[in-house]
Amino acid sequence: MPVLQVSPIVAALDQPEVSLDRDTVPRVALSLVEAFGEIPDPRHARGIRHGVLAIMLLGACAVLTGARSFAAIAEYAHDTGRAILDLLGVGTVVPHASTIRRVLQDLDPDAVEAAMRTWTLAQLADRPAPQGVPVREQRQVLALDGKTVRGAHLPTGTPGGGGYRQPHLVSVLDQASGVVLGQVAVAEKGNEIAAFTTLLDQLDLTDVLVTADAAHTNRNHADYLHERGGHYLLTAKLNQCATRRSVTSPLEAGQTRREVCWV
Repeated sequence: MPVLQVSPIVAALDQPEVSLDRDTVPRVALSLVEAFGEIPDPRHARGIRHGVLAIMLLGACAVLTGARSFAAIAEYAHDTGRAILDLLGVGTVVPHASTIRRVLQDLDPDAVEAAMRTWTLAQLADRPAPQGVPVREQRQVLALDGKTVRGAHLPTGTPGGGGYRQPHLVSVLDQASGVVLGQVAVAEKGNEIAAFTTLLDQLDLTDVLVTADAAHTNRNHADYLHERGGHYLLTAKLNQCATRRSVTSPLEAGQTRREVCWV
């Protein structure tokens, strides 16, 4: 087949410039360039040769081509054509692997997370409604779950002791698209409950269905989702005896399932 004259990455980045105004962002097809442009530079202004935006875009493009390390991102930066480098805002000198590593490691994780969430929500909001699907079936469904990141290690932080631990992340994703809308790191699997509201506080839950495992099946989380205008589908395990009895018991006159669910 003939070689593409324009890189798919160039086409993906060639978006109309829009503002990050919070009142308009959910209703426009936000550019990833604009979203990354809101991430602050952690370095001192003096002596900066490569901007944060250029390095972030280099990293994003490299990951799209299969890069999984700082060295691989640097290889992509040195091997890609000048047309892409100019589009990404990279100067004559391509950043070294050590520069890429230092900048990406020093970025504020919360700022990066917020930029990615803003861009992702804008893309989801801009999608056309599916044809032939009833409105009641178009409700957004979010899944919240925690996973241990295999192959990654963090220092234990124990004074005088070495060793590493695997990071545990709690994420919330859109089930229809599979897009991750946010994630937070917790010390261990048992701390997932505290991350529930931290993740969902950043999202509009009006008429949204949230699913989660049995660790989140408690009255506080149900009340939180109800107050935010959302819905929930939570798991009741065999060892959660009181909960199982409340959701399977017959309804009395004038009661709703929500009223008997947390008796």
